[in-house]
Formats: sequence, C-alpha cells, structure tokens
Amino acid sequence: MHHLKCFLTALLLIILPVTTQAEMVVVVAKSSSMMELTEREIRRIFLAKTRRLNNGLRIQPIELSNAEYKARFYQKVTGKTLHQLNSYWTTLIFTGKGKPPKNLDKTHDLLDELAANPMAIAYLPDKLIDDRLKVVHIVR
Repeated sequence: MHHLKCFLTALLLIILPVTTQAEMVVVVAKSSSMMELTEREIRRIFLAKTRRLNNGLRIQPIELSNAEYKARFYQKVTGKTLHQLNSYWTTLIFTGKGKPPKNLDKTHDLLDELAANPMAIAYLPDKLIDDRLKVVHIVR
C-alpha cells in the first residue's frame, strides 16, 4: 500500500504542472462585433501585418508586458522566440512598416481597456479573463 501511495504521489507531481497551466486565449470586449478568428488572422494581427479584419473592422492589438505570456503566445502562434520577435519589431519600426502592440504592465489595466474598446484585441491565459470579455480564439 505504501508503494502505491508513493507511486500515485509521484504521478500527481508529474501530471499536475501540465494540467494546471492555463490555456492561452485571444479575447475582445463582449460588446465587440468580432467573432471567431483563425490562427492565420491572429498571427497577422499580432505581427502588424494587418490592422483590419476581412470585414473591414479596424482592430487594435494590445498585450501585457509579461515576457512569459509573450514567449508562450508568439512561439505557439508565429513560431518566433522573443529574440526573433524583438529583431522583427526592430526591422518593422526602422522601415516604418509597423509597430508592436501597445503594452500594458497591469492585468486590470489591460482588462479595463479591452472591455471599454470594442476594437481592442489581446491574448491572455484563460484564468485571467472576466465576464466583460469574449474568447475569439483558443491558442493551440
């Protein structure tokens, strides 16, 4: 019985970190007319390749300054590391072809801006979103 308990405890310690990591989602204000977006659309929005959706709706990407969130999001959506992303932004800014999303330091500031601006779009761990927002994409 003792061996079984030890085995189960060890198994939980291995599984628990994987299952407790929040899923990354892309969100907008509940009042926004934006609906479900594809990964390609998300990639184009957050790499400043477009500022409008296919239906002509203007969008404003914003993000938290949190390096961990950025690294997870951009690696999954664009395949870029933070170092590659910084080089990308430097080139875009230098050539005048774009600029990175607006960065906010505090989660509540980002949530407030998202809720108040139907054109704003951001990515967050799903555990941080509240009832003022709706999910338009789940990052896989």
